[in-house]
Amino acid sequence: MFLTRLSLRPPDPRRKPFKVQARAAFANFFPMFDAPFKFGEPWTAADDEAHSAVIVLTGEMNDRLFGGVNSVGKTVRLDNEEYTVRGVLSDWHPTPQFYDLNVSRFGGSDELYLPFGRAIDKHMRAEGHVSCKAVSPNRLGGVYSIRLCMAAVLDGVARCRGRAEVSRFSQ
Repeated sequence: MFLTRLSLRPPDPRRKPFKVQARAAFANFFPMFDAPFKFGEPWTAADDEAHSAVIVLTGEMNDRLFGGVNSVGKTVRLDNEEYTVRGVLSDWHPTPQFYDLNVSRFGGSDELYLPFGRAIDKHMRAEGHVSCKAVSPNRLGGVYSIRLCMAAVLDGVARCRGRAEVSRFSQ
């Protein structure tokens, strides 16, 4: 799961595009954290597998875009791609933001959510500090530290996107 910023073009063509904070997550994010829904529901595991162009909006974002009416099934343009609204959250602002203590634990909240696999496919950039570190010995007796810009676990296999930095340390 990671936070990204996207350009959103409102459905009303008279309104200007603006940036939003989007959370790339898996379908089980919502039931895991008991996120309440006002309209619709989260996307499904099948949507995760298909890397579907679906989103869940916060109640505030739904008010801003659709005047608070049920927007399930309507579309929103994010970075020039169409996404279908699958659900709208009720008022939900966990503080601290316990599911992401690195980026915005007490700061601004997420404005919409989209499938993690979709975000990876579209090469969406992560906001804040998102890295993993692996240290392993090599055959020559040194230790290499590998820092990955982004690691995704998809279908039970770790696949890495982005650049990798490798440094050698002596033991």
